[in-house]
Amino acid sequence: MRTLEMTDDDGDALSIIHDGTSLWITCTADGEEVTVGPLSAASVTTLLSAAGEFREAS
Repeated sequence: MRTLEMTDDDGDALSIIHDGTSLWITCTADGEEVTVGPLSAASVTTLLSAAGEFREAS
């Protein structure tokens, strides 16, 4: 299992957990947590690619 995490200055966090097959994305803010998944790695890759295209268009 592999976990990647980013935390902002307020302590809010975004975590991506990969078990070799599926991904889970967890957002934590103000002591509350929301997790989505399992998601396929391909679907998350597609989403992040689209987000990059959105950023470039801005």
